[in-house]
Amino acid sequence: MGYSYGCYIAYDICKRLEKENIPAQGILMIGGTPPTLRDDLMQFFSNDDNVLLDYSRARNVLNEELISTLSEEETHEYLRELRLNTIAMVKYKFLNSKLKTPLCSIVGKEDEPAITKQQQLWNDYFNEVRYVELPGGHVLINKYHAELANVVIQFIKSGSHV
Repeated sequence: MGYSYGCYIAYDICKRLEKENIPAQGILMIGGTPPTLRDDLMQFFSNDDNVLLDYSRARNVLNEELISTLSEEETHEYLRELRLNTIAMVKYKFLNSKLKTPLCSIVGKEDEPAITKQQQLWNDYFNEVRYVELPGGHVLINKYHAELANVVIQFIKSGSHV
């Protein structure tokens, strides 16, 4: 399972497992940006800190509860780390073939439109894909954890077949 940037790590783990012929039951991605949208993501994070924070507050993109606990210096460091993670995502190399591992892609209905409307792009990277929309934005895990847990449990109980 991966959340946000962690979706790419989860994908990479599945990729490596399949390369070693070790079957994985399934992969869950929460708020995963499809690979072809990475340039849009990079453009978002290329804004200065204040523009980025204003946009984030209007769209509930970043973890506002966390940001509210940070000093100004810590906030700038947090955003710097997000930018570095975004660059790492943009440079990540996906396979030209599809993974056999079933994917359950979960997004918040209020997440970035580029992400929610383009989820079907994961079909280019997985043979089997199940798409689920939950209430909330990119940080849906903060408020809708019970709904998320139910989706995860259903995916596991189904044998991860989509």
